[in-house]
Amino acid sequence: MYNWARSADTFINTKVDTISRGKTRSNQTRLENIEDQLDRLILVNRALWELLSEKTNLTDDELFSKVAEIDMRDGEMDGKLRKEMKKCSSCGRALNPRHQKCMYCGSESLKKDAFDAIK
Repeated sequence: MYNWARSADTFINTKVDTISRGKTRSNQTRLENIEDQLDRLILVNRALWELLSEKTNLTDDELFSKVAEIDMRDGEMDGKLRKEMKKCSSCGRALNPRHQKCMYCGSESLKKDAFDAIK
């Protein structure tokens, strides 16, 4: 009986180890994809800023000021932009930013800005 239990324990440990290694590889791949996306976003943002500053003569100080202003919209200077609670344009109730329609009245005419479509 001892050998059977020992074999079962070894089998289970091997399976757990295999699953763990698979999850680690999967997480590593996801992380690399996110890093690639971030690099592309940084590149595009840099290009947009350089074009905008060349065409309008905006300065880096003005950009920093706007970043700080937007950062403080949630009341914290933490380098993060938290989504604000939206209000339904039909019934006025507060909505979760992830919802596409009002869970109270069903209205789909929610007020949106250009960045609401970005997840």
